[in-house]
Amino acid sequence: MTRRAVTEQVEKNAMECSSLCSTTYLMRREKLAYILEHSPYKVGDVVAIHGATHHIRITDVLAERLQDISDEDCLREGVQPVWDTTTEPHRVRSYYFDGADYVYKTPSEAFAALADKVSGRGTWDSNPFVRVYSFELVD
Repeated sequence: MTRRAVTEQVEKNAMECSSLCSTTYLMRREKLAYILEHSPYKVGDVVAIHGATHHIRITDVLAERLQDISDEDCLREGVQPVWDTTTEPHRVRSYYFDGADYVYKTPSEAFAALADKVSGRGTWDSNPFVRVYSFELVD
């Protein structure tokens, strides 16, 4: 199925919903489109990393809700495991991030605290749309 056919099918499904459902769906779709269209970086852009000598190439840009982040992505965003070295084989006991006052049971709990620390209390609970950049190191 082509992208256009998928878009047409989604629009058809939205129209079959009640008017409230359609309005909500279309508003969300428009908001996602706006976020992606107004992204400061586009796929293929080469960007200098502030304070570093490296450059990255943007490979993908997505919009998603903050709470949709996977545990794997939480670890990529700075959440770190605390290893239990008393067990064999070693197992992850908990998670933290630099500057955390506590340790957390899951990567998502640690990332929620990190998001609130960086962006202000209540950020995680408000579950805003965020841009998700995928990139590769150029040099």
